[in-house]
Amino acid sequence: MEWYYYSGGRQHGPVQENEFWRLAQSGDLSPEDLVWNPSMGEHWAPASTIEGLIVMPLEIPNPSVIPCSLISGTPGSPLIPTKELLRMARESLRGKWGLAIGVTLLWVVIWIAMSFIQKAPLLIATHGQIAMALSPKTILPLSYRMSSFGILILQLLMCGVFTVGFSSFNLNLVRALSPKLSDSFSGFRIFWKSLFAQFLVGLFSLLWIILFQLPVFAVIGIMNHQFKNSPFTTSVIILLTLICIVTAASFIYSYTMTFFVLADDHKTEPLQAIQKSKTMMKGHKLKLLRLQLRFLGWFLLALLTLGIGNLWVGVYYRAALAHFYDDLRSKSS
Repeated sequence: MEWYYYSGGRQHGPVQENEFWRLAQSGDLSPEDLVWNPSMGEHWAPASTIEGLIVMPLEIPNPSVIPCSLISGTPGSPLIPTKELLRMARESLRGKWGLAIGVTLLWVVIWIAMSFIQKAPLLIATHGQIAMALSPKTILPLSYRMSSFGILILQLLMCGVFTVGFSSFNLNLVRALSPKLSDSFSGFRIFWKSLFAQFLVGLFSLLWIILFQLPVFAVIGIMNHQFKNSPFTTSVIILLTLICIVTAASFIYSYTMTFFVLADDHKTEPLQAIQKSKTMMKGHKLKLLRLQLRFLGWFLLALLTLGIGNLWVGVYYRAALAHFYDDLRSKSS
């Protein structure tokens, strides 16, 4: 049987059936091309409608990159040991230390610039006299002080935007998803969510601190009234203060994964991110504390380099923290 086909904007044929099928198998005849033979009457049909002519390949989706921390993770299984998280962080940073440090350095410069902007109203009011602008004894016009205070509040809220960006960069780093400098600015894509999340985390943390400091203030008042300033009073107050600080910190630790949640899914609302963080951190706060304590010595040692070494330690810590988040996420899902 002879076949005709319409491809590339013009009609071809006639071709013998064997040649026609060869064209289909070689890909020279696409599924969308129109074909016809005398048995089809006056109607042309797409090649894909001819039974057995075009064999459509099965679509096999490209496997997504699985983070190391998710390889063996199942809900309810133990978390990855801290030592292994550190090894995984070093592995993720191999060949990417320069990029990660560059991202950190860029944001340090931006933060310094914002701090200078925050002091700008005070410098203007004192005609550029830095010592006078920074002195608490200097009485400045209310408008200048309010402007400086407003910029300070905005700067603190911007921490949320920065943290989401850092979290996004580090998640891409540990997931081997080709991290880029632009990832660190991803917080601006959800600017208001990041801002509101920072506000809520700061507000909730402050409320926990106030709540657990109230008993301390009450005991100080009672003890001073009953025992005056005795060693016993001081010991009780110090002990109670430490207990209240640790208790408040345990609640504040619940919010530590909030910005990773936002970075991982931009559709998540701030309150939802906080709730997810609380769920993920339940029973794992000491694990995070142990991870942080492993870096304490490094941060203190970096002070000997005038803080420059903290660029490397900070990058190392954030990579380990990103692996910790991925591990929590896989075990709590």
